[in-house]
Amino acid sequence: MQLKATPLKAMPLKAKRLQACAVLGTSLSFAAMAAPYNAINESIDDGFVEAGDILVIAIPATGYLASWLYDDFEGAKQLTFSVLTTQLIVEATKSTVGRYRPNSNVAGGSYKSFPSGHSAGAFSGAAFLQSRYGSRWGIPAYLGAGVVAASRVHGRRHYADDVLGGAGIAILVNQYFVERYDNQGLAVSLFPNDEGGLQFNLSMPLDGPLNGRAGPRAEKRAQPAVHGPKRHRFAVNLGFNMTDSLGMAGAKDLLPDSQLVDDHQPFSYLLYEYLDSSKTSLQLELSPNETRLFGTLSGEFELDGKQYQDGDTLYLAFKQWSLGSQYFYRFAPQGDWHFKLGGGLYAYWVELEVDYLTGGQYADEGSLEVMPSIEGRTRYHIGGGLSADAMGRFQAWSGNQLVAAEAGLSYALGEEWVMGLKYAYSEAKWDALNMEYQTDSIVLTVENRF
Repeated sequence: MQLKATPLKAMPLKAKRLQACAVLGTSLSFAAMAAPYNAINESIDDGFVEAGDILVIAIPATGYLASWLYDDFEGAKQLTFSVLTTQLIVEATKSTVGRYRPNSNVAGGSYKSFPSGHSAGAFSGAAFLQSRYGSRWGIPAYLGAGVVAASRVHGRRHYADDVLGGAGIAILVNQYFVERYDNQGLAVSLFPNDEGGLQFNLSMPLDGPLNGRAGPRAEKRAQPAVHGPKRHRFAVNLGFNMTDSLGMAGAKDLLPDSQLVDDHQPFSYLLYEYLDSSKTSLQLELSPNETRLFGTLSGEFELDGKQYQDGDTLYLAFKQWSLGSQYFYRFAPQGDWHFKLGGGLYAYWVELEVDYLTGGQYADEGSLEVMPSIEGRTRYHIGGGLSADAMGRFQAWSGNQLVAAEAGLSYALGEEWVMGLKYAYSEAKWDALNMEYQTDSIVLTVENRF
């Protein structure tokens, strides 16, 4: 796949093509409003999407069912606070940040894609069930929430980082409101039956609430807080890419009048770190990003055997989804300086999709790439809860390369919560797709330690 095509010699366009593309000469936005859908942004409506719409209600409702079974009014209250607060944050973010949905006809659809309310609702219920009542409830609920998130991406209602952002917000809010409860013997299980359906089993002690005797709430409302080392760190990162990375990769050469579908290109990614000792830790990162643009082709272009000619109006989507892990060694603090160095492995799915703006000539080309990674992080304690943070990362393998750096400030709100604002820069080179580009981003980080 060659993204950087050689332009054809300048020549006058035919009158019919001039008429079709007149508005696109200097600005494509008005024409895009009336543009029909193509294979990239057309909605998908099927049973999987409908299942997600059902589960987004069923999972929080299961939280209330569990609270009733445990005679746990406090749990129901915590779930209510968590769900309502999550949705308020999500709706406020949708209104202030916004993003055109993947199924919008370029610029004429809903501007409330980022983050996903469905994903936030489902993960609110799942996180509550896990935190309050344990993995017997939480694991099936998280699987269901994953179905909701996947259905929103599959149906093209949301980008992958939309649902990731919604899930991350829900989990953080749950961490703030929800405390663990002693179940005192009540247990549930869910498994397939012989008829191809699901069987739900419930077991409880003889003195449970359903037989009219004193339930767990009468004996013990909540498990006492356990104070110990906080080995878990969960961080939600929400940001904006301020660079037209796809244009830099060669799209601007192909489509000189190209326009980003979202100028501010919001994104999200999640970090989880487990401290297995005072000196070592394991970090996981999930970052699925996508950007889109459209414009009029100047020159010839070929992708996956499909030919595009000078004057064609194209719609492009580029994905860079990554999942990686790093194992860190933490060096002894030097005064107010803290430093850790790690190595690991990252897997990337990079894909370019192209179609006519009005559909009918879809092509895509993707590649799964795996690269070893080296990363260093440092923190300087300025005073009080304020710190300065920096990160550098290098990855390279088989002609591919990614370099990333971050610098910013963070503020600790006690032992459990940290908020930060940072500038992030990256350069990427993908040999299989013949693409090179960079990103310049501002990122807000909210972190919980538990």
